[in-house]
Amino acid sequence: MVSRENQVMVTSATIALIVLFALRAFTNLGVLSRVAIVVVVIIVTQSILGRVYQ
Repeated sequence: MVSRENQVMVTSATIALIVLFALRAFTNLGVLSRVAIVVVVIIVTQSILGRVYQ
C-alpha cells in the first residue's frame, strides 16, 4: 500500500509540473518568477491535501 505521505508528495509534484509547464507555455515570466510561483503552489497543495487526508 502507498502511504498518505507518498500520495501527497506525488500529487504535489504532479500539480507543480503541470503549473510549471503551463507557466512556461503561456507566459513570458522569467525563471525565478516561475520557480517562486511553483513553490507557492506546492505549499498550498500540500496544505490542502494535508487537511483532506486528516
